[in-house]
Amino acid sequence: MTAFPYTLTEAQFIAAQRLHVSLRSRGQKLLRGLTLLLGVAVVAGSLYEHTYWLLLAGLIAIFAPWLSWTFSTLPRLLQTYRSSPALQQSNCIALRDGQLCTGTDQAESTLPWSHIIQWAENEHSLLLYLQPQLFIIVPKNSDALPDFFSALREQLQAQVGPPVA
Repeated sequence: MTAFPYTLTEAQFIAAQRLHVSLRSRGQKLLRGLTLLLGVAVVAGSLYEHTYWLLLAGLIAIFAPWLSWTFSTLPRLLQTYRSSPALQQSNCIALRDGQLCTGTDQAESTLPWSHIIQWAENEHSLLLYLQPQLFIIVPKNSDALPDFFSALREQLQAQVGPPVA
């Protein structure tokens, strides 16, 4: 049995949400890239033509993702974490006899591999998706057992498939 107990911190919750947001579709990534390119073109054109009012529009297009994250998304995520006791409780995820078990102080259950539709990871988090917008956050921190994540990753690749990029 390989188990990993953890309590999700605010910073880990935000890091997991960043990973989730980064997993956009190709269309969304293309649209973001085109918006950035358009913003740069508008800024360059406004500097060349000395139409500084267009400069503002170009800068807004360039910095729109950052502005949206900083002034809209991040405050909502912080409020969600702070107002959700379930996000702040002790959790445990374990591999027992090839089964994935999740639990808290109040309950424990076996999660069938077929319920995980995809998974993703980066250096901070591993996300187990049960639905496109519903996922279990498993934070990677200095206390994490490297053998646990290796075993979990191996099972995920065998049971679910490769991680989404």
